[in-house]
This record gives sequence, structure tokens and C-alpha cells, in this order.
Amino acid sequence: MEKDARSLPAEAQENLRRRAIRAILSGAKQTEVARILGVTRQAVAGWVRAHRSGGAEALKTKRQGRPPGKRLQPWQSAHVLKDLIRHLPDELGLDDLLWTRDSVAQLVRKKFGIRLSRWTVRRYLRFWGLLVLRPRRRLFAVDNSPGSDWWEKEYPQIRRWARREKARVNWYIASSFGAEREQQQPAGQIPAGEVTGVVTNRGKWCFMVTKGKLSAEELRYFLDRLVRHSGRKIFLIVPRDPVFDIPSTEEWLAENAARIRLFSLPEESKAAPAREEAG
Repeated sequence: MEKDARSLPAEAQENLRRRAIRAILSGAKQTEVARILGVTRQAVAGWVRAHRSGGAEALKTKRQGRPPGKRLQPWQSAHVLKDLIRHLPDELGLDDLLWTRDSVAQLVRKKFGIRLSRWTVRRYLRFWGLLVLRPRRRLFAVDNSPGSDWWEKEYPQIRRWARREKARVNWYIASSFGAEREQQQPAGQIPAGEVTGVVTNRGKWCFMVTKGKLSAEELRYFLDRLVRHSGRKIFLIVPRDPVFDIPSTEEWLAENAARIRLFSLPEESKAAPAREEAG
């Protein structure tokens, strides 16, 4: 008697499809395979067509529902992205002072009642161009380079100093994002801007978004929120960038030396490539 393969568990359905294709590739007729497996000839013919067009991957059982990382409708995704650009979490009644994966997940849950895993949030942030990156450690491994000397001599001192003062070492990261994915966001134009964030050695990160290039005033605003968000003193490793040398920034840093201290990377590391945060 013919059976409806769709009534079988997902794993059994996939095994049935694979058995059918193996038999046909060995020379068996579709009608014969259908009879042996107890399914309809139409079902076997459909599996053959799928295999011809998509190979072995096409035989796998598809997950039901929306795929991971695509649980938001495009219009919902656009609304969340605009909130990330225009606001910070506490301005929307959320807990954090800077955006994190947890606060982005809270935002989605509050607006739409949708629960996203931290991994799914990370995929969205990467898709939007907002994922915080950190320098590759191997960039400092070139012998006799300024980066190598800094990594071997200065960086260990920074870490020891941080332990003595119970401070947290953060790596400052700033990157621009544009509108290269706007065609997939139907709810309007997404302005270009800059992502400003930090990542710790343990992979924890937070960020804010600005429209256009970060100004000195916005930098001070970010740094103030950073130390309050962290709840402890920050040792911040920064690239060599003129924004840190502006008198108003230097004055602010001097006034807040008990809360935050900056350490500059060597000149050649200013535009060092980065890799995605792994945590």
C-alpha cells in the first residue's frame, strides 16, 4: 500500500528520499522504486527533479517556519534599524545605556512580541553592518614592527595596570556603514553613518550609531555612557585618530581620569584589518 511520506518524521522523510535517489542512480526505474519504498511514483519523480536541480542538498528536510535570522518581516527589520540609529536603549525604556545584543533583543520583544536568540540578533547586526569588530591579534605578530613591540612590551603593562586599578580593558572600534542593503529594507532610506563601539578581551561589546562621521561632542557623549554602562573604570585602547587630540576631548578626558584612561595603538595599527567578534 502506498504511504504518504509527508506523514513520516523529518529524518525518515529525508532517508526515504536519499534511498530513492541512490536506487535510481544505480539504474532502477522510478515506478519500481516507488513500489519498493511504498510511495507514489509522483513523489519519486518530484525527488528526482529536486536532486537534478539542487543536488544532495535539495533532499534535506526543510525547517518549518521562518529560517534563523529571518524572523522579522522586512518592515519590522527597518523599524528596529531606525531605532538603533536614532535612539539609545534607555531612551526607549530599556535597561542599557549603549546597544548590546541583549538590548536589541529586548527592543524587538517590546515592539513586536518576538523573541530572538542572541545568535539571531548577531546575524541581524552583521546584516545591517552594525556588528562590532575587533583587531586580529596576529596583526601584532610581525617581528620588530611597532605593533609587535607594543604587544610584547606596552600591552602587558596596560593589563597589569588595569588589574591593579580593577579597570576593564576595552578596544575602541569605529566603522562606517552605508546603504548597500537598502534594497532589502522597503520601509525607506537608511542613512549612512558610523558605528562606535568597544569590545572586551572576553568578547563582550556595546555600541552606538551616529548619522555621519562621529564628532568630538558625540565621542565625549559615547565615552561618558561607556563608563556608566560598564560600572567600573575603563582602560580604552584606541587607534591614532585626530578626534582624540581635539582640545575639548583632551579636557574632558583629564576631568574624567578617575573613570577612563586612553592608550594609543602604534601608528601602523590605525587602519588595521579586523575580524568579527566571536562571542
